[in-house]
Amino acid sequence: MAATVCAILAFASVMATTQGGEKTWRRLVHQPGRSIPQQLLDSDVGVMVQKHREPGLLIEPPRGETWLAWRTGFFSMIFTFTVTSADSRLTAAEDWVETSVTGRVVDVFKCAAGCAVRVGDAVGLNLDGGDVTVRGRSVKAFVSWLRPLARGQMYLAFSRSVDKETGRPVISYDTTFEVTSLGLVGITTAHNEPTISGRRLADVVREMKDIMNR
Repeated sequence: MAATVCAILAFASVMATTQGGEKTWRRLVHQPGRSIPQQLLDSDVGVMVQKHREPGLLIEPPRGETWLAWRTGFFSMIFTFTVTSADSRLTAAEDWVETSVTGRVVDVFKCAAGCAVRVGDAVGLNLDGGDVTVRGRSVKAFVSWLRPLARGQMYLAFSRSVDKETGRPVISYDTTFEVTSLGLVGITTAHNEPTISGRRLADVVREMKDIMNR
């Protein structure tokens, strides 16, 4: 919900009133195979492109078990990382924007036998959407329920597999949380699952340690 509202407000804030042929912002809907550069008009300052993508299925914890207790036992790697770069680009078909996010592991809270994450390791993931400049015009591509990751920001991630090509932990949308002064914030708002959003990192880490020591 929050991501949707932010996207709408962001769009509204750039939809300037136009008089006498002034350059404007427009809103487009992602259409697979239809080039974004070919849709740009001379009158565009930029365009906002929205992809209508269904989120993944919600997997709930077993009855009587909390989200954190279940996920702490289920995932083999739990760690924080800081984003060092976020590079957006048009796809090969030029019909969408993708962002390659890379970061460095700050702390490791769980690393089960055989896991492959250590403090200082590089991690990464690809996100739907991003901001690019095409022919001198801004293109802002977004999925309403997905929040972008910010350079320099810290995130808490839960992972249980390693990418065979890169050797890095696989990070998914629904188990990644931004660490803020007001508490953890999930990067996806697709589900109303009672996760750990809103809780402070220190409290979550303390509870995870208690769970792992039982």
